[in-house]
Amino acid sequence: DITGDAQVEGRQADIYQIDMDHVAKVLSMEEDEPEIQEAVEVVTTAKLITEFITAVSETVSAAAVVP
Repeated sequence: DITGDAQVEGRQADIYQIDMDHVAKVLSMEEDEPEIQEAVEVVTTAKLITEFITAVSETVSAAAVVP
């Protein structure tokens, strides 16, 4: 049956397209991963710098109060 074969081929093409879309999404996620890791590193570094500056400021303030 030619109509049945065409329908099967159409479904196979749809499945193939879905599979290719999935592969593209996975590859896209893998490309984004280093950017996310870099953002996490930047935020972590900023937090450490903030903690350091806060600690130094408290030390300087305490030293300024002591006669």
